[in-house]
Amino acid sequence: PSESDWEAVSLDGLRAWDWAPDNPRTILEAGNKMALTTHGLSKRDRFRANVSLAVRRGLKKENALAALTTVPAKFCGVEKELGTIEPGKLASLLVVDGDYFDEKAKIEGVWVEGHWYPSDKSRLAWKSKKKNEKKDKKKKASPPKKEAEKLRDTLTARSPRMNQTVFRPSTVLVRNVTLWTCGSAGTLRNADLLVDRGRVRAVGRDLKVPDEVKQVH
Repeated sequence: PSESDWEAVSLDGLRAWDWAPDNPRTILEAGNKMALTTHGLSKRDRFRANVSLAVRRGLKKENALAALTTVPAKFCGVEKELGTIEPGKLASLLVVDGDYFDEKAKIEGVWVEGHWYPSDKSRLAWKSKKKNEKKDKKKKASPPKKEAEKLRDTLTARSPRMNQTVFRPSTVLVRNVTLWTCGSAGTLRNADLLVDRGRVRAVGRDLKVPDEVKQVH
């Protein structure tokens, strides 16, 4: 930057920019409760990077995790449904290949009330159930509402990698994972998670389930 660029930013502005990552730690050290959200962010895709920076600047990981889970759940009055991974809670989880606060760790996807949504959109492709249907390369007008609904009913979401319907079984057992339960159980390693009809049914090790239950290793 040139000298004129530095003059365009006030000293207070520079301080606010530099001190912003320290704010979460400062708020907690003052004895206040805090939740972290994307509210007010012009670039929401920077949220994780911002939280990771706050951790590097002294915010403890367990406090950062609470600010993303248990604290906002209590603020919103839904702590009986969300916030921790324990039996009876909704199975809404973030799946990361590594440490969430390590920006290099890949986010694999999310479970929303037991439904799996991968972060890699290329895993999902819409395939027509109709066979031998000719592709019309010419641009067409949008079909009427009733025809659009019929067209929607002829499509099914499929995973090109696994060649099967998008993964949404009513009951699934996930084995050998690290769970940040956000509760009294703390962090569980090599644990199993049983999800049934959108809710967490059991958390532990070597869980026993019927053979017909879908298992993910």
